[in-house]
Order: sequence, then structure tokens, then C-alpha cells
Amino acid sequence: MMKKFLIVSVCVFAVATAFTQNNNEAGGFKRENVFIGGSLNVGLYTGYFAIGGTPEIGYSFNEWLDGGLAFNINYTSQKSLDIYNDPIAKYSAFNYGAGAFFRIYPIENFFLQGQLENNFITYKTTDLQ
Repeated sequence: MMKKFLIVSVCVFAVATAFTQNNNEAGGFKRENVFIGGSLNVGLYTGYFAIGGTPEIGYSFNEWLDGGLAFNINYTSQKSLDIYNDPIAKYSAFNYGAGAFFRIYPIENFFLQGQLENNFITYKTTDLQ
């Protein structure tokens, strides 16, 4: 699975680079075309907690095509309660992953995005009684 993911990622970047060869007369890498972003999340509720982040780094190949790498890391925890609101079990999950994305801008202020991602998830259950 990981081998297929890497092959597809390399193909996406190779095609994007081929499209930009004609539009970039000066040639080469332009630092001003690099962008970074992402999001942070925090969630709280009775017996529930979540925190995570999704950083991205990308490159604008031309006016209508961007590509880059996206990462994610998330942790969630939830307590299971009995009818007296006493905790009986705790469930937690930790997931992380990475992938490649592309954005196509068919019209101004609107884009379509595709993203391939490979994630890994670890679950843990703790009996609290």
C-alpha cells in the first residue's frame, strides 16, 4: 500500500512539473511560490477530549495548479460511564499520517482539491473498574 502511495505521489508531482515548464520562462524554483498553512483543533466535552493539527506545505506551479504535502496528527480520548456517571472504561486513539495534495483553480476564488493520504491509527482501551 505504501509503495503504491509513493508511486502516485511522485507521478502527481512529475505531471505538475511538466505542465509548468512552458509557463516558467525564467526556469527553476521560485521561493515566493511556496506556501504553508494548516489547522489546529481542540475538542472538549463531558468525558471526551481531542487535540490535533494538520500542517501543509505547498507550491504554486502556475495560476491554476498548486501541489504539496499534507501531514496530520490527532489524539482523542473518551470515557465510558455507567448509569451512575461513574467511569467504567477509557478509550483513546492516536493517528498520524502524511500525503500529497493538488489544487486546481478552474475559476477565480474557487478550487478543487484532491488528496492522497496514508494514515496509521493506534487504539487503546483501559478498564477503570
